[in-house]
Amino acid sequence: MSLYLVGILLGNVVIGIVVDRFGRRTLIVACGIIFSICEVIASFSPNYIVFCVLRFLVGFWGAGVWLGCFVYVTELVGPSKRVLVGMINAASFGVGYLLMVLLAYFIREWWLLQLIVSLPAILLFTYWWLLPESPRWLISVGKMEEAEEIIRNMGRVNGVELPEKISDQSWNPRKQNVDKVHSNGDADDLSQNGVLDLFRLPSMRTMHLILCFIWFVHALVYTGISLNTSNLGGNDYISAAISAAVEIPAAVLTFFFVESPRLGRRRSMVVMMTFGGCACLVTPFMPSCGNVIWAGILILMLGKMSILMAYNTISVYANELYPTPLRSSGVGMCAMVGHVGSILSPQFIELQTVWAPLTLLIFGVLSVIAGILILPLPETRGQKLPETMMEGENFGRKRKPSGSGDEQTKDEHQLELSPSNVNLIVEQETVLDGLDNAI
Repeated sequence: MSLYLVGILLGNVVIGIVVDRFGRRTLIVACGIIFSICEVIASFSPNYIVFCVLRFLVGFWGAGVWLGCFVYVTELVGPSKRVLVGMINAASFGVGYLLMVLLAYFIREWWLLQLIVSLPAILLFTYWWLLPESPRWLISVGKMEEAEEIIRNMGRVNGVELPEKISDQSWNPRKQNVDKVHSNGDADDLSQNGVLDLFRLPSMRTMHLILCFIWFVHALVYTGISLNTSNLGGNDYISAAISAAVEIPAAVLTFFFVESPRLGRRRSMVVMMTFGGCACLVTPFMPSCGNVIWAGILILMLGKMSILMAYNTISVYANELYPTPLRSSGVGMCAMVGHVGSILSPQFIELQTVWAPLTLLIFGVLSVIAGILILPLPETRGQKLPETMMEGENFGRKRKPSGSGDEQTKDEHQLELSPSNVNLIVEQETVLDGLDNAI
């Protein structure tokens, strides 16, 4: 299990960067093919060492499938449907979790169970013909003609009439309101983006560090509580089923929370993390015997559901905060930090041998701190996804009126575009308007 989690950790880092360079569909299909092959071969492992190596590879390539798919569906829909597709992903995980418990109950041979749960992965071979490339990614790398063709197909399916040439700037209202762009000979060329750009600009750097910490706490607490499932008592399969059953209502409730006009993404996460943290703080002091034992179990499961809801939300929230050129890299790095938390969670559980309540108390304190750190982040509900580095840096920030006389900071100069980039950005925004209309 540790090797599997290390594989996921490395996969999120390496493949997260590659997805932003070579596209969503290409990496989903490539990772899916290798993932499915490793899954099937693992069923015929001749010894334990080979099985462990294959489990590492399954985690590595499986991380690419998950990351690519999640970013892909987020980019392929409009703002009103981003949470819906994110929660469908989360609910699908819960359904798979329950099916795994059911299959494991009836199939006690490990290799046969491994083979049967591996077979559905073969369907990933068909994704090359089923999935178009993400038009947002195509636009971010300047492949306007390919993006326009996909957008036009989307508009045709949805019954939306689009201009004869989407990239024609004359129909775009944004073109008429483009602010004066300053030319600066020392301005950075923002058309080339790397993972280090996550730390280059101040607002994006702060946002990224906060998201990494929150993701770490989510994974640590969620995995820690899940690994404690056997402590619920009774049959292991029933305990696993209870833990799995929490996943589906958590996905449904998350949708209503984050789509609420009063709560949105940010406030929902504050409520979820603080409630989950308080549940962890209270549970150790509940009676652990007699009829009231179920009260502690109920509180802990509600805490797990709340943390899971926050986990589901952060996936959508982070996708909406990062700009398109760095979306997979940013989410991948956050997921990597999160899996460090997953790997460390068994060691935190061992702290119970020092003092029984210590593990849950640490989980509770970290969850409350994470909830507080969410407050400075901007709300993204109903907002357009940031498509460029400039939009990502200024997302949620109140801009000073022009002519205020204030000198620009060094970081603001970094956001200025050279004349060679102006036409590319305007054309990108024009085609993106067509995309938003089509979907």
